[in-house]
Amino acid sequence: MIVPAPIPSVVVERALEALAADPESNEIDRKTLERGYFHASLDSKNAHSAICRSIVREGFAATFSSKRWHFDQKQSETHSGHRLHRLAAMLSIEAILQDDYDVIHVVVARRLGSFEDHEIARWPAYCREVQFGSTIRESFLTLPGRYPLITAAPAGADEPGIQVCDFILWATQRARPEGLTLRGKRDWVDRLGLRPSSGGGMVNGPLRDFDGELGHGARRRSGMVGMYKGEPPPRSPQELSDGQRFELLMEMASDVRHAAKIAAGHQRIGHLTNELAAGLRGPAALGTEGLREALNALATAFLLVCDTLPVYDVADPQGCSRATEKRALAAAFLGGRVRLWLPEGASPWR
Repeated sequence: MIVPAPIPSVVVERALEALAADPESNEIDRKTLERGYFHASLDSKNAHSAICRSIVREGFAATFSSKRWHFDQKQSETHSGHRLHRLAAMLSIEAILQDDYDVIHVVVARRLGSFEDHEIARWPAYCREVQFGSTIRESFLTLPGRYPLITAAPAGADEPGIQVCDFILWATQRARPEGLTLRGKRDWVDRLGLRPSSGGGMVNGPLRDFDGELGHGARRRSGMVGMYKGEPPPRSPQELSDGQRFELLMEMASDVRHAAKIAAGHQRIGHLTNELAAGLRGPAALGTEGLREALNALATAFLLVCDTLPVYDVADPQGCSRATEKRALAAAFLGGRVRLWLPEGASPWR
């Protein structure tokens, strides 16, 4: 679940107070009150009504994404349950990186021992690795390559955001989504006001996706976002001569140099200062290998800031086209699809 700010504790506190005052409360409700937090699969209809009303009353915007594994399908038993939970949760965050956020704080619910502390600590690095791998693959060059600061921390079942997310998950699973069609009981989805936005999964496959939205404003999209539209059309790296590639390389170095100057304390790229410095360091040793490592560092630094800062003005078609060419060239070089040539005595690090 993506929200612009943490879910306030008043959402749960108000719901617990309403449940305690409910004249039709029962033994299941008393257990919920003793527990001190909601857990939809254990709660009664009274508790469901209390937390649902409180969520609706708060009126916050959120994007919800569910990835569900069906064990009755072929190949469903090739992964253990704990590993599947980790994989599904990590895949769910990938969609966030297509939007334009300055910082992403991930709160992870520990369930059945699925996440250990060292696995949660590694989550930000995992997100960057997956995103960067997508960025340099030729087939994904039209997707944004954003690298905001990502933090990750565990949370218990009593965390307000976890309780809200748990209830929405319970409501959507009960509705049995198939694509955008809800084939089960959709009453709680409707009461929440959750609008289905996308759904999918391989036909007869074990993994099913469902996305929905509450309110408006949780998603932050922007202009070009890696997808070029307009004139002049960008050239592919393979169309460029060695001289044209070198010209783009010099512009990449200039972009990285500018980013490095403003990075300290910058909310969007302040966490990338080490990578930017490495990109501007130049060859550590003479020879082909040292030059290759320096060019790798420069291309990496450029890709990290290209869409994150960004280095282009989304209102400038020509600038967007040029940024697309630089982005494609850096990705192709790191992917081993093109070479970079330097004229004798020339250096992008000066």
